[in-house]
Amino acid sequence: MDEIWAWAADDGLRLLGDIIIPVAAILIPTIIAVRVARRERERAESAAVEERAARAADEQRARALAAGGNVISVLASFVSMNPRTIDMHGHLAALRGSIAVYRAWIPIDDISGDWLALKHTQGMKLWGAAMTAPDVTIVNDQPLFPVALSAAQQWAQDTIETFSGWLRGDTSEAQLSEEGADLLHLARPRPSQWAGAETTEAPGQHP
Repeated sequence: MDEIWAWAADDGLRLLGDIIIPVAAILIPTIIAVRVARRERERAESAAVEERAARAADEQRARALAAGGNVISVLASFVSMNPRTIDMHGHLAALRGSIAVYRAWIPIDDISGDWLALKHTQGMKLWGAAMTAPDVTIVNDQPLFPVALSAAQQWAQDTIETFSGWLRGDTSEAQLSEEGADLLHLARPRPSQWAGAETTEAPGQHP
């Protein structure tokens, strides 16, 4: 009887082996193939996400560069502009708009946006002084209007040089940061730049 049971057990194991081995031979490669395919799909999806992100970043940089170039183009007209011969309001609005577009396209941590906003504030004060400078006022033996106009025009030239250097990669973040700190200091309320200057009436302009 024991021999019968042993034979049956032996035969059962052989039968079981005949079933399990072929099934395992099919299932194991299939499971491995499924896992490999899943990993490959995940890698492909990850690569596609990275590619889309890189493409979006490239497009954003291109738009920021284009917007920066437009800022420089608008600024260029201020280098030789004279508020006595043209209406500046349209030019001032164009400059403000071009800076706003540029800031909209740069990353939030790009320091050039804040620097440009500070330079714009400085420039508006200088051009405001040039636009309102009276002809009859003499400061340190010089008519006030040409002095104020020269300072405003020089602001435009300096801004172009620094900003174009930033777009080319020649101006460092540290340079913009340092100049920005100086601009913030200058923006604090203080006595007029002409306070204490010797002011007289131009010859022949007495009432």
